[in-house]
Formats: sequence, structure tokens, C-alpha cells
Amino acid sequence: MAKKPDFDQRKSRPMTLASRLNHVVRELGGNIGDFDLKNHWETIVGPDLALQMVVDKLSSNKDGRTLTLKLTTPASAMVLSFRQRELLEKINNYYGSETIKKIVFKQ
Repeated sequence: MAKKPDFDQRKSRPMTLASRLNHVVRELGGNIGDFDLKNHWETIVGPDLALQMVVDKLSSNKDGRTLTLKLTTPASAMVLSFRQRELLEKINNYYGSETIKKIVFKQ
């Protein structure tokens, strides 16, 4: 059972609803991000970028979470590599925290 937060020990800044929900789901042993990312991919990155790649997998290690994206065309690789920072910002803005640390493109 998840421990109730102690309201006397709040963080100095408020948490976004997405961050709080991810925290609660993690405490219960799940991970909402994987499902949410795939289901809302077009909304997160926009329709033009969503056509060029699909979510392949989301993995975690000691350095953070890595998102692997499968490219729909080989020609997209160079263009998307230049837009990697923009993609990271869009994804992390959607989650309300720095959820993804790295993006890997796969052909």
C-alpha cells in the first residue's frame, strides 16, 4: 500500500499532475509512461514528426530513461538527429519532468 504524503514535508515547488500520477503508479509497481507515450505520440511530437518515426521501446538504466524510436524511412535519420533536442523537450514537457534523458534512432 502506498504511503500517504506528509503535507508538512512538501517540496518547495508544486508537482504537475503528470509527475504526481507517474509517482503514484510507480509506487504501485507499474509504469504509466510506456503506454501513455505510444498512445499520445502524435499529440506529443506533432503530426509531421509522428509520421517519420514510431515508439519502439522505453528502457531504463542508471543514467536515466532512453527512448528508442524506429524510423519509417532511412532518409529521416539525418534530419531527426538534428531535431533530437527538440524531441526531448517536447516529450519531457508533456510529462512535466525530465523523464527521457536520451533518444536512440533505429532504422
